[in-house]
Amino acid sequence: MTTARRFMTQRPGEVYRFTGKAKYSRGTTPVVLQLQGRLAELEATLAQRTAQLRALAEEVGTDPLTGLKNRRAVEAALTEAATNWQRYGHRSAVLLLDLNGFKAINDTHGHAAGDAVLQHVAGLLTQATRRTDVVARLGGDEFVVVLREAETAAAIAKTRELRSVIETTPLVWGSHVLTVGASVGVATLAEAPQAAAVLALADARMYQFKQALRAARA
Repeated sequence: MTTARRFMTQRPGEVYRFTGKAKYSRGTTPVVLQLQGRLAELEATLAQRTAQLRALAEEVGTDPLTGLKNRRAVEAALTEAATNWQRYGHRSAVLLLDLNGFKAINDTHGHAAGDAVLQHVAGLLTQATRRTDVVARLGGDEFVVVLREAETAAAIAKTRELRSVIETTPLVWGSHVLTVGASVGVATLAEAPQAAAVLALADARMYQFKQALRAARA
C-alpha cells in the first residue's frame, strides 16, 4: 500500500481513500466541501436579492437597466393623459420607437454592449425631451415618449429630431463605435383616446415605418 501511495498524484483539495486491495477512490476534503456549499448559498442569496430589487423597481415604475419609466408607469401616464383629453381637451401624442441594428450589436459584441446602447439611447431621449414629457422603455429595444400638450405637427417634428439624434450620436464601446437607428410610430389621443388603443396605434405605425425602411433598402 505504501508503494501505491508513492506513485499517486494528488491535486489540491483532494484525498484518496483506500477502498480495497490497491484500489483508491478520489474524493474532496471536508473543508472544500464546506466552502463549496457556502459559495452555493451566497450565489442563491445574490440571485434572490437581484430578483427582489427588480421586482421593487417594477413596482415603483422604473426600468432597472435604463432608469426610465417602465410599461406600467407609461400606461398610468397615458390613462391620465386620456382623462385630461376627454375632460379638458388637453392634447398628447405618443411616439413609439424601435431601434434598428440593435440585434446585430447584441450578436456581434454581446449583451453588455447591447445594454450600454440601451442606456445610451435612454440618455439621448431624456436630453431631447421636456421635463413634462414621459420617456419610458417598454422592454427589449422599444421606447415610448409621451408628449404632453402636443399637436400632431409638433409630434412629427419631434419624431424627426429624435431619429436624427439617435442616428448621429454613436456610442463608443471600447475600440468600437456602435450606431443604431430608430423606426418611430406616432399616434395621438385624439385618434385613440385610451391608453392601450393609442399604444397599439403607435406600434402599428412604427411597424409600417420599419417595413418601409426595409423596402427602401432592398
